[in-house]
Amino acid sequence: LTYLKGCREDILNLMQAKCMYNCSEEHLKHFQDLTSYYGYFICDCIIQQDPSWIPQQTEIINCMKTVWKSESFHQEIDSFNTSPLIWKVPKLISQCLVTYLNETPEDTDTLFHLLRAYDHKYLCSMEVLKTFIDYKVVATYSCHKKREIFFAFVPVYLDASIDNAFKAKIFVHLLIPMIRNSFEDGQVDEIIGGPPCPDEDSETNIISVFIGKFIDCENSQTEPDNIRLLLLQFACLFVEYAFLHIHDPTTRKHGTKLRQLMTYAWPCLHMKRYAEPSMKYHGHLLLTHIISKFAIHRKIVIQVFNSLLESHTGEVIGVAKKALDIIVPALPNRMEDGQTLLLHWTRKVLIEESKSGIMMHVILLVVQHNQLYYPIYRSIVHYMIAAMQKISSGMPSKENRRICLDIAEVILKWELQRAKDEKNSLEGATTSGEQYGVSSMETDQYVDNSNKFNLENQTNESVEHDKVHLEFVMNYLFKFTCCKGEHATAGPQNQWASEPLWKRCLNLFKRAIM
Repeated sequence: LTYLKGCREDILNLMQAKCMYNCSEEHLKHFQDLTSYYGYFICDCIIQQDPSWIPQQTEIINCMKTVWKSESFHQEIDSFNTSPLIWKVPKLISQCLVTYLNETPEDTDTLFHLLRAYDHKYLCSMEVLKTFIDYKVVATYSCHKKREIFFAFVPVYLDASIDNAFKAKIFVHLLIPMIRNSFEDGQVDEIIGGPPCPDEDSETNIISVFIGKFIDCENSQTEPDNIRLLLLQFACLFVEYAFLHIHDPTTRKHGTKLRQLMTYAWPCLHMKRYAEPSMKYHGHLLLTHIISKFAIHRKIVIQVFNSLLESHTGEVIGVAKKALDIIVPALPNRMEDGQTLLLHWTRKVLIEESKSGIMMHVILLVVQHNQLYYPIYRSIVHYMIAAMQKISSGMPSKENRRICLDIAEVILKWELQRAKDEKNSLEGATTSGEQYGVSSMETDQYVDNSNKFNLENQTNESVEHDKVHLEFVMNYLFKFTCCKGEHATAGPQNQWASEPLWKRCLNLFKRAIM
């Protein structure tokens, strides 16, 4: 090992294939590849025994950096037209550079260029590099080092000569996970650069720099889709965890930072159908985060909510559901008539949209947020029943059966909650009568009057509808419970697949008849 350490010039010549070859031209490339491979291999062996050796070898490191940054090198590896030994070279170079970065973490340029590995499909394992990025840089770097990486990326982002795909890799694999990790660890002020000062702009504040240099509202339409999508994701991260650094919620007038973010996301609401759907609904997601944190005009809230209700395509359904999970709980809190708006727009979509995809999207939204819809459940329960009838008709799939059980469970929850509320109201009336010394006869009379008042408010029609809906759910559960034998005829595989659903249905039926 000591001898190899002293042969740095020879190792460098091997890596650069600067040797005398006594062979024909057709075999020259093969021997050059073989020579460079052994140069990297020897260097890797030395580093495994003594990691502190590599930071001192400036020429060797510069050689590795030059090769790694060369696009022709990666294209040659991807083409598979080289010697099989060369296929292992990216692994050897990345392992050497990772060891170098462990000793000298301030070299952010090398860190950025290592992310080029995610652009290529190598036959060798790059696990050492991925482990270093995910578990060393993202998880263990201090806030000070992470801030240095962010500010080192700013001139890279502003340089128009650098490929956008390279910038996107830095966003995806380094910046967004790195900042998110610090936010989740509760280091919001440390990573941002101080306590919340939303009305001040500072060159040391990450949010100020991000909004000032990354967010370009005037030229947002000309930005590449991949970059704009990642900027929207980054903005969502800041609004979700560091909203106090963007705007003071107690201040009615919107600040500059908040207005810029809303202006940047607003065009996503009006994008045409052929626009990139993922970018479009990440703009919706940013707006829902803003709505959940700040007081926003009701027209904007309604427009965002209505647009999300109509999103049901498979490629954006995950982002749309995430946005709905944010905005639906915020509606009753942000507006006095939030429950009324929730009912109006939900029912409007269910009535006007005949597409089964949109109907199922909204039905599943109601199922997930059934507690929020409970005060208005009588106005939408018949749509739930209609959905159950449509889904369970014919030979429903396992997924459709599961959805029907979800709907049935929600309707039973609503009915049980209604019965519990009525019981509590009667007990409350009795307790209040005893508290003020009212006789039991007078209390009974008061309870009777209360019941009479409640029954007068609940029309006979609504009571009958409750019975009809509950009977339908009970009948469905009863039929599902009794048809266990039918699943066996479809084969043992389907029988085992339906067993959990059958047990769940049986439990729901027992719960309903108790």
